[in-house]
Amino acid sequence: MDDHATHEPPLWLLQTGQCGDDVQGLALGEALGRPFTVKPARDADSLVPPWPAVVISAGRHGEAAVRELRRRAGTAPVRFVHVGRPYHSRAREFDLVVTRDT
Repeated sequence: MDDHATHEPPLWLLQTGQCGDDVQGLALGEALGRPFTVKPARDADSLVPPWPAVVISAGRHGEAAVRELRRRAGTAPVRFVHVGRPYHSRAREFDLVVTRDT
């Protein structure tokens, strides 16, 4: 195994069960070319420390999971990336929002 890959900060990909949202998040995760762990966004029991360096979410259920993760993680240095327009959150609640202007 590449020694560099073993030292990369962890990345979580939140999956909501909504096909369109999950596909978009997965596409971004794969495009980054880094290993990631898929976490079910609707299962709060799976969202526990150790916290990742980056969390990718998509869709409204992803937004809810990010709000909960942000609360749980407290001051941990976690970056939150959201794919698509946030519907129930403000863009500033994320470190990066990847969307398309129509």
